[in-house]
Amino acid sequence: MTDAEIASGGYQHLLTPELRLAHEALLRWAEECEPDGWPTPASVLRFAACYGVPSAPLGALFGLLSYRHGRQTAWVDDFRQPGFARMVGAEKFGRSVMASYGIFRAADAVLRREVLH
Repeated sequence: MTDAEIASGGYQHLLTPELRLAHEALLRWAEECEPDGWPTPASVLRFAACYGVPSAPLGALFGLLSYRHGRQTAWVDDFRQPGFARMVGAEKFGRSVMASYGIFRAADAVLRREVLH
């Protein structure tokens, strides 16, 4: 499969309509309201609660990966700090997080190619 097929097909088939709606709403909100135009873990938590979706897969659609570290939730920002998620290790993240993160990485690869060409 190509990155484009993973990004579009995975998005449509692996994510619930509610998660897709929360993703689109958060993306549009962050473009206007976040200083760098990209969501933060705090905004992911707010939108997840508002739309009734789990925060972990929603965040992963933006490269924001969360996992349990003791009693706390830790966030890895692979958008702003690329490669940091590899240092933490894939085994820390759940299946739904990795599916959403895969869609994020595939979409990012497609966008980078389009910008370069």
